[in-house]
Amino acid sequence: MTLWEINKFWSEFVEDIDYTEQDAIVNGHVSPAEIEAFDTDRWAQIMEAQSRKDRPVDASEWALNQLAQGKARKEVK
Repeated sequence: MTLWEINKFWSEFVEDIDYTEQDAIVNGHVSPAEIEAFDTDRWAQIMEAQSRKDRPVDASEWALNQLAQGKARKEVK
């Protein structure tokens, strides 16, 4: 596993946690006392988190996935 893949994995993992916390705040009605205990920078990250299906796709990851599935454009000779 490359360093890039490790970084990608952990950033996805952190956003999964953020999205779960966001859901707890929005839909779980977390009390104001708990919200005030959050660091404001962390609060912003949590509220900006997106579900995996709504996150932007990394272009190189998409291209590699297409190649792996045999969907690459064939070269004209």
